[in-house]
Amino acid sequence: MPLTDTQVHDVISALTRKTKGVCPMCGSGELAVMANIANIQVFSSINFGFGSGEGVIPSVITTCKNCGNIQLFNAHALGVTKELNLPPADTLGPKTGEEGGANG
Repeated sequence: MPLTDTQVHDVISALTRKTKGVCPMCGSGELAVMANIANIQVFSSINFGFGSGEGVIPSVITTCKNCGNIQLFNAHALGVTKELNLPPADTLGPKTGEEGGANG
């Protein structure tokens, strides 16, 4: 389901607090928040098959209106999971460094 206007506003507020707000490729300050969330599947090794992921990282997507560069921001790090109705990080799979985790 697409993000609501309120959710997009919450994401923009978080990005404004935590980033410089410019495209790293062209320096433009015209960035748009996409209306959907990207879920990055996390695997503990390169020997994976369909459905073998250990969790996801919900990510906010921004696009530069000038050059089209796309950036992904971890919704947990931005602190917007509650506003976006996303599950807490500990329900998304093993943490880095735990047995079977991204570095384990």
